[in-house]
Amino acid sequence: MATARDHVDLLGQILTEMRPESAKRDRGQMYTPPDVTNLMAGFIPIDDHARMHDPAVGTGGLFRAAANVMRDGGRNPETVLWTGVDIDQLAIACCAVNAVLWRLGPTVVLAVGDSLSDPECLDRAWGMRQECLDIARYGSAVAETLAFFRQ
Repeated sequence: MATARDHVDLLGQILTEMRPESAKRDRGQMYTPPDVTNLMAGFIPIDDHARMHDPAVGTGGLFRAAANVMRDGGRNPETVLWTGVDIDQLAIACCAVNAVLWRLGPTVVLAVGDSLSDPECLDRAWGMRQECLDIARYGSAVAETLAFFRQ
C-alpha cells in the first residue's frame, strides 16, 4: 500500500531549485513533473521480479511512479531490480535516499556516468555493489569468529 511519502519527490524538487538555470541547461537536466512520470509509469508493463532501468534516472521520479503503479495493482516493488544511471552525482545520491524512502527494496543499483557514451558504467556499479556485499559478508564472518573465540 502506498503511503504519503511514496507520492512525493521532495529531493528532486529541492535539487531543481538549487541548480542555476545555466547548469541545468549545460547538462541538459530537466526535472520531470510527477504528473508526467505517473502517466509514463502507467504505460510500463512492470511485474514482480522484473527489471526497471532508467538511463537518465535523476532523483528517481519514474521509479517512484512505477513503484506506486505496482502497489496500486497489488504487486510488490521490492521484488524488482531497479537500475539507473545519471551524469549528476548529487542526483544519484538523492535517488539512493529516495529508493529507501520509497521502499524500492534491496536490489537498487545506481551509477554515475553517461549511459550513451559509457554504457559500461552500470556494469562497474554492479561490480562495486558486489565488492561491498563481499566486504560486508567477510566482516560478518570475522565478527562471528571473534565472538566465538571470546566465549
